[in-house]
Amino acid sequence: GAQYVLLAVIDANAEDLMAPDNLLYIHQSAAAEDGTIHFRYIQRVPTEPSFVMLCGASDKDLKDAQKALNILIDKKLAAEVQAMIDSIKDLGELTLEHKDRIAEIGAAYRALYTYQKIYVDATDLLAAEARMAELRAEQIEHLKQLIASIGEVTLEDEPVIVEADSIFSWLTLEEREQVDGAALSSAKIQLSKLQKAAAAEVDALIGKIGKVGIFSGGAIAKARKAYDALTEGSKAYVSLIDALLAAEKAFKPIAIALWCVGGVVVVGGGAATAVVLTKKKRKATAPAQATKTEN
Repeated sequence: GAQYVLLAVIDANAEDLMAPDNLLYIHQSAAAEDGTIHFRYIQRVPTEPSFVMLCGASDKDLKDAQKALNILIDKKLAAEVQAMIDSIKDLGELTLEHKDRIAEIGAAYRALYTYQKIYVDATDLLAAEARMAELRAEQIEHLKQLIASIGEVTLEDEPVIVEADSIFSWLTLEEREQVDGAALSSAKIQLSKLQKAAAAEVDALIGKIGKVGIFSGGAIAKARKAYDALTEGSKAYVSLIDALLAAEKAFKPIAIALWCVGGVVVVGGGAATAVVLTKKKRKATAPAQATKTEN
């Protein structure tokens, strides 16, 4: 039946252990008939070091101490959120790139209890959220225009479809209902088919290179030119790009050797414009002719 008090404090050597700025937790309970007593303490301010102390005590009213402790913790939590809100000014002019940060700050503020929010000035947060709403509305209208402009899909529509899909990806479910998502999905499927078809043509050219030799320059240059002409999305579907790079690497010493003996050679080299080298002169030309050796 004896009374005990559990204290969690920042400084165990403080002159006043129960001072509001030192106390993290306090609870009083009586021992059971078998002489045991149970406390459960979860550190509410993880950033603060704490010392847990169990003391025997006469029965006392701890309401004032507990009230002071709760206010202290409420103010600390509110101060952390206030610092987050104050950091909004450091972001400068708000853009949609800041949407995640503003959402994070908003979530932290709304996680506070009502009696904790009284210690927070949320003016800047509310203004930032209103600006984010305006920017999102503008982007939704822009997305509608992008989707409407697609029409019959061609490879030239890739930048538009990619941009539209990027905007659509971060919309909420409610926002997605405002746009024609089905049309965008259909356009993506059609574009993917075109990209794969274009990539297949390049793979076919790469496959024709075969074993690299003195006559491989034209085929290598043709495959390189076709690859470089692909859209970025189409390039992702080229399965033989490593084979093209290997062929270019293998052909380079052959090209140098042919030049040294007076041959004419087309060098792919990874550029859209190949280089024709002769023993007498060097000039740029489009890669079209097969490599030949002069006698």
